[in-house]
Amino acid sequence: MKEYAIEIKGVSKTFKSGVFKKKYTRALSNINLSIKYGEIFGLLGPNGAGKTTLLNILSSQLIPDSGKITILGKTLNDLNFTGLSKLKSRLNMCSGNPNFPWSLNVEEILKFYAMLYGCNRLKRDDMVNKYINAFGLKKYRYEKYDRLSSGTKQKLALAKSLLNEPEILFLDEPTIGLD
Repeated sequence: MKEYAIEIKGVSKTFKSGVFKKKYTRALSNINLSIKYGEIFGLLGPNGAGKTTLLNILSSQLIPDSGKITILGKTLNDLNFTGLSKLKSRLNMCSGNPNFPWSLNVEEILKFYAMLYGCNRLKRDDMVNKYINAFGLKKYRYEKYDRLSSGTKQKLALAKSLLNEPEILFLDEPTIGLD
């Protein structure tokens, strides 16, 4: 087994905007970081420091402009679609800005994501019940998403992020709106 769960070498990301007058915003510049297996690691910094950008790159939602990233022994740059899908099944992310289909209820949302994560029907029902209970969502089970408080939406997002029992869980401001 490798020593590091996550290795980041020379990662940079610049965003381009504007049609006629291009504007470039450097979000990350030559980031190097190693995180050991079993380690709990936090990124701290002011708004606009690139924390969310880095988490989006690590969860493969964004592609860096340069650099090399290895997660759980797999180098993101070298993975094909199948390899990336297998790696993503071992990861999950919870954002401080959850956004789910407004017309679905709590149970439907969790079942939908459990299905996307490949849980069979029996395991899906068990996992949904487990996390509804663990996050105190029982009384909201049949409540539509658009009727939930921001704190309850955040609990739902945390529950969703654990459905696939990820080896690595990325948390981006996971306590926003929680009591």
